[in-house]
Amino acid sequence: MDGIELLMMGHAKTIKTFSARRQAIAKNKIAKLIGELELEQIDEDTTTSSSSQSSHYSMPSVTPTSPTSSIIRNYDSADNLDAMYYQL
Repeated sequence: MDGIELLMMGHAKTIKTFSARRQAIAKNKIAKLIGELELEQIDEDTTTSSSSQSSHYSMPSVTPTSPTSSIIRNYDSADNLDAMYYQL
């Protein structure tokens, strides 16, 4: 066993002394914390992976477009919102 396993076993021994309700709360909080940290790790790994890949691949540049002011002017009343939505 390594240090993390020994630490967790020590925590388990303490948690077992709690009431059933406190045990449930402790398990819930531990699971939530580990889940959050796991997601952070995945995000970091993904960012690191994509940044190392981006040095090998060039991405095409994309210029975002938006509706022109004339389209918005033509649909400025609440009655025409559906028409504007379908136009866009």
